[in-house]
Amino acid sequence: DRTRPTLTIWEGVTMYLTEPAVEATVEAVRGLSARGSPLGFTYLERAFLANPNHVAAAADRLGEPFQFGWDPPALPRWLAARRRLLQSDERASEAARRLLPAPYAAFVRDSNSHVAVAMAS
Repeated sequence: DRTRPTLTIWEGVTMYLTEPAVEATVEAVRGLSARGSPLGFTYLERAFLANPNHVAAAADRLGEPFQFGWDPPALPRWLAARRRLLQSDERASEAARRLLPAPYAAFVRDSNSHVAVAMAS
């Protein structure tokens, strides 16, 4: 029902897609969601993709290379151009410390991964 707010969770996907695929997905979700519907998503920092570590190399070897990331300061503008307003954006490690018990939060160390929420406008 496109008239009712819908929460869409897009976790662990954006980094494997091409930019056109990311754009098409954001547009499709917007078209299927009422105004004010949140889109929660995870992403990698673009700078990380330029200087990959062993995790990125392993993903590449498995045939799932990282292809896309955002520059965090540019994300609000990117989303606004696609009729989304950024509500929150934090590193996954910060979100883990805020939301998880300490023993579990300690496992989340990757500072290049973000958790963001944007609202359909």
